[in-house]
Amino acid sequence: MPARLRAAELRTDMERATGSAAEIDEYPTHLRVSVPAPVGEEIWQALLGVLASADRWGSSDASGQVRVWASVTSETAPLASAPPSPTTRPRRGAGLPGRGQR
Repeated sequence: MPARLRAAELRTDMERATGSAAEIDEYPTHLRVSVPAPVGEEIWQALLGVLASADRWGSSDASGQVRVWASVTSETAPLASAPPSPTTRPRRGAGLPGRGQR
């Protein structure tokens, strides 16, 4: 299934699960759908069921609001060969030594 169709399906399913409007962002390597983080276990369970169909998922508070996102890889720009997005930032703590490393 093309990435745009998968992202549209994710958007619909995430909106139904949370009752919140979803946003789709396009990057060179993937499409990302996000919704505000839900409140309540029942809504989280419904959302987790939807997230399982994505290629990747996670959360971010970079906008000042915690948002849960799911992404699907673009079929036209494989993840390994595309340049990084100018909006991509390293994860917090990336490159820092872990416990027991100095």
